[in-house]
Amino acid sequence: MTSNKIFWNGFASGSGYVQGYFNPDGTDDHYLILKELEENNEERETVEYNSVVATTLYQPVLDADNDPVFDRKWCPRTNLC
Repeated sequence: MTSNKIFWNGFASGSGYVQGYFNPDGTDDHYLILKELEENNEERETVEYNSVVATTLYQPVLDADNDPVFDRKWCPRTNLC
């Protein structure tokens, strides 16, 4: 797994790669630019999102053997889950 691979679950679940991130000056908005999206092992062009259902984005931290050590999760509305 590469260091920019990210996973999500909530209304839908899947994975992709972070291509970019930005926070426009003077706002509390945060944006991720994702590429190579997958859901259920199928390529996707969009992420299914529903503002009523909590969506968790996460990226496992891996050890030298590429095994997960700790899952750091980020929730858009609360910063960390």
